[in-house]
Amino acid sequence: MDLYSINCIHVGNRNALYSIPPEYGHEFELLANRFFPTKPANCPAFLRHKVTMISPNILEQNAIPYNKITQEKGEFIITFPFGYHSGFNYGFNMAETIHFASSPRWVEYGIKASLCHCRKDSVKICMDTFIKLYFNSVS
Repeated sequence: MDLYSINCIHVGNRNALYSIPPEYGHEFELLANRFFPTKPANCPAFLRHKVTMISPNILEQNAIPYNKITQEKGEFIITFPFGYHSGFNYGFNMAETIHFASSPRWVEYGIKASLCHCRKDSVKICMDTFIKLYFNSVS
């Protein structure tokens, strides 16, 4: 649902994180669809399954900017809506991630979020209440 997230490593080894700025989310999806052409037919939100990795070299070759950061124990990282991200741990650790929506800005992302229809346990948030609150506060 393109929520914000806050990530913290409590104990253990560091984590490498690669992220794409939200304004390049659509370009990234198009690139992924080209590299994995059968996946979108099975599930248009296949990137949300978190089993697909694309090399930073390929991102560079396709003019998609990315950020790389190494997160150490005790550090917090916040990810933004529609900012695709992925990474790996350098060893065992105990980490925590919390997804949240704290601002009206997220409502537009939540409305547009691509949903997985192939898994029953996929996260789906009914946007009706958020839409009513957002559009009533805007008008």
